[in-house]
Amino acid sequence: MIRLEDQRRYGSGARPQRDRFQAEYVRGRFEQRFRALYRSAKGVKVAAVPVLARELATRARAGELTHREMERMGGFILAELGGGARSAYPERTYKRRRAELREHGLIVADHFFEPVELDLGAVLERALETPLWG
Repeated sequence: MIRLEDQRRYGSGARPQRDRFQAEYVRGRFEQRFRALYRSAKGVKVAAVPVLARELATRARAGELTHREMERMGGFILAELGGGARSAYPERTYKRRRAELREHGLIVADHFFEPVELDLGAVLERALETPLWG
């Protein structure tokens, strides 16, 4: 579950008056807070192991990844989930492997055995574009 909140603390002299909290104002503040996250999250997939495995294979078949990259990232995901990646890899290699997954927009979900997939960009887009602000 993702819960997006825009929590703010205003100084006593800078607090907006109650009448300012119209739908457009609140939406604008939310957009201001999350627009950068939305841009950076476009194309990011938070997914379980089965979904990530399919994604890696699909990208390798499409020529977006070499078979070595596919195997390296897949192996790292399994080692990470098994709890051994942090101690098995030298620190520099561990960070490089994690960065490689991020560069490809792939993040392992917490419940990694359930076949879940979440397009974080789409979630933020829905929140920013919803007509329910009014």
